[in-house]
Amino acid sequence: MENTSLSLFGENEFNKDVLSLFYGGRTLVLDDEITPDILQDIVIHILQWNKDDKDIPCDKREKIKLLIDSDGGSAISAINLIDVIENSKTPVIGIAFSVAASAASSILIACKERYGFKHSVVLIHDGSVFVGNSGNKAKQTMAFLDRVDEINKELILARTKITEEEFEANKEKEQYMFANEAKEKGIIDGIIGIDIDLDDIL
Repeated sequence: MENTSLSLFGENEFNKDVLSLFYGGRTLVLDDEITPDILQDIVIHILQWNKDDKDIPCDKREKIKLLIDSDGGSAISAINLIDVIENSKTPVIGIAFSVAASAASSILIACKERYGFKHSVVLIHDGSVFVGNSGNKAKQTMAFLDRVDEINKELILARTKITEEEFEANKEKEQYMFANEAKEKGIIDGIIGIDIDLDDIL
């Protein structure tokens, strides 16, 4: 597969013109609601680039950059992408732009390296869903979604400085934070323009 940037927001001319600047680089853009269709496009590219890099040592591979600006979406779809990111031998670098919220924050956390701008916003909260079924089906659905929340909790505890006690105390809150607080909590590794130059990211 040719190394090219991919926008998952739409096919308008503005996006095509902007992303042409990244042509030839391994850049993926997640700037919409997280859905199975969007993640399928991202997953395919990550898998292909791993295939292309099969005979290259991991520390010599060209990194994949995932630019994130999303309010979240399907937690189940996010888990699929997280599994691929965690198993990718070619490093996936997460870069938070204006917002990495809900399921998008989990995707950011899963990346090998994580960065944000000074005023990038990260939101962590428990999953929310409307269950339209009744009786036993609704109970079964909620039980499954509790398992999804547990997977997300395990990711956060493993990949950040957030303790289990802190997580449990705040899990029902909307935890908004700018980049400095996200860095303190180990959600991102550095702030662009302070800890690392933009040139070194792009």
